[in-house]
Amino acid sequence: MKKTLSKSEKSAVTKVKNEEFNELFSELRSEYLESFPEKIAAIEKLWQAKNRRAMEDEFHKMKGTGTTYGVEAVT
Repeated sequence: MKKTLSKSEKSAVTKVKNEEFNELFSELRSEYLESFPEKIAAIEKLWQAKNRRAMEDEFHKMKGTGTTYGVEAVT
């Protein structure tokens, strides 16, 4: 039979899940920010190659991910 959690148990589980989410989100945001030099280098190469469409795609991806991670300077 399935056990029903008490209100305090549900709250404790939610707190743990939120902490895990926040930790993962923070790690992903850090990785995103650390990848900027590579992203800028790739965009510079596309600029030099006059590959406007690919450059637009890269900017669009950066903007979308910046919005997701709350990096306003990018968005």
